[in-house]
Amino acid sequence: MTNQTLPWKIASRLALLIALGSGAWGFTQYQRTEEIVALLATTQSQLGTIQAQLTSSEEKVATLEASNNQAIRQATELKQETAAQAAILRAESKRDLPISVGFRRALLGKSLVVEFKNNSSEAIPFSAAVTDARSGYSKSGNVVIPPNGRVELGQMQGWIFTSGQHPALANASYRPMELSIL
Repeated sequence: MTNQTLPWKIASRLALLIALGSGAWGFTQYQRTEEIVALLATTQSQLGTIQAQLTSSEEKVATLEASNNQAIRQATELKQETAAQAAILRAESKRDLPISVGFRRALLGKSLVVEFKNNSSEAIPFSAAVTDARSGYSKSGNVVIPPNGRVELGQMQGWIFTSGQHPALANASYRPMELSIL
């Protein structure tokens, strides 16, 4: 062997080793790229599945929220109905006002006088209210009838009662009373 061929042999073998190393490295990178591509495809598929599940979950949440809102509305309505029924039951469970009511024509004017008679041995306070939708007349006030006594309300006392009205009487201890003037 000559001195000139030895460097060429070393250089060519070195080049061959570099080429083989580069090829092996390139092949390894190619395999990693294939693995990454396969992993990416799997990840994209899983992402699509997760997105579909998320959309489905969002739809279920919206449906549940709508159902919940409807249930809240129904519960509120039931609560209001129950409160109204309880108020009616409380009022109905009370006894009637111990008064008798009569009507007579007023001596002056065209209105009526309402006569209240207390049928108990205790004074009876109550609130009275009358509204006439036809004329727009409205009046309310408090009245006390002495024990076994009488009270009259009419035009002289500032009250106007006419046919078709429905005066209402109320006392917290008794059932409310609505009158009809014929």
